[in-house]
Amino acid sequence: MRALTLLALVLAAGCAWTSTAVAELEDVRGDGERRQAVSRMARWLQDPGLDPALRLTSARTLGRLRLPQPDAVSALRVVLLTVGEEAALRATAAWALGQMRSEPSLDALIAALRVPMEGLIGDYVLQALARHIALIEREAERSQQVVEGLVFFAGNQREPPPPVYQYLNARLRTPEVNRRVLESILASPRGTSEQRLAIIQAVHELFRSLEMARDAIRGRPEAWRATLEAAVKLAGRAFATGDRATRAMLLHRLGRLSDLPEVAQPAGRLLAGEEALAGLRPLASAEPRLRLLSLWALYRMLPHVLGPRACLQRELLVQETDPGVLELLRALSPAGADALQKILGQEGGASP
Repeated sequence: MRALTLLALVLAAGCAWTSTAVAELEDVRGDGERRQAVSRMARWLQDPGLDPALRLTSARTLGRLRLPQPDAVSALRVVLLTVGEEAALRATAAWALGQMRSEPSLDALIAALRVPMEGLIGDYVLQALARHIALIEREAERSQQVVEGLVFFAGNQREPPPPVYQYLNARLRTPEVNRRVLESILASPRGTSEQRLAIIQAVHELFRSLEMARDAIRGRPEAWRATLEAAVKLAGRAFATGDRATRAMLLHRLGRLSDLPEVAQPAGRLLAGEEALAGLRPLASAEPRLRLLSLWALYRMLPHVLGPRACLQRELLVQETDPGVLELLRALSPAGADALQKILGQEGGASP
């Protein structure tokens, strides 16, 4: 009853709707009073017609009371996900959700990762997620949901993400989680700029994590073979989206990893073998940039797979006219492009 008594006194004093009056409710005692106070704060927070200071203090009070009852989480979630709300109010809502450390508050924060937000709000959202790390790491599905949200979050940022973003990456991003995230994004409806950015970011994170695991792959190649083949297969699906930036990055990433036979073999089949995607052979592209990256990537695959040899002979060496691509050919073979073609014809038994 203490909260009700305080409220009656405030009403009698004629200042019931001040932020100071709301702050007094932080001192409530007992579960019943806490639940009543939380419900009151939730109602005030959701009312856009009230004094902004009152709504801000209501959000702060909900965080300090740390009671994740449905009406509180719902009110904070609505504020956080509403782009038109004041940045300070949205940031405070994110902070309050972080204090609750519950499954419903985690759901709200994951949803917020896909909503455009200013740097300050994003920082608070990521910090709130970090406070939920024990809940997130408890289930693989939760980790995937957060990482997928981080992909969209990074794509919506104009500035580099704050340090806590790297902390979450280090805790949650494994090659397997990144693979599942890319698979999920590729399976969702396409066509929007947000979707294209998400694919680029997911591809980048997947192959970045594989590069970081290079030593582990060399140590236990058979244990990694299935993961790497699945990653290359997803790379092919991403390549088929038709986005130029995605294709260029994929060729670059595949080339960087093609010193590993477990990557070079499926990548060679994808780009130059019988499994190559119809109409999407990078060496047949009208863009010199993609042909140049293809040449470099295929050249790195040569020690591990035969397909690139025939592909280079048939689709590049006898047809290429772009000065930049020809210059790379000369750089790859000190004796020049003609000598490289001769070497390719003699080694591996490939025919034009």
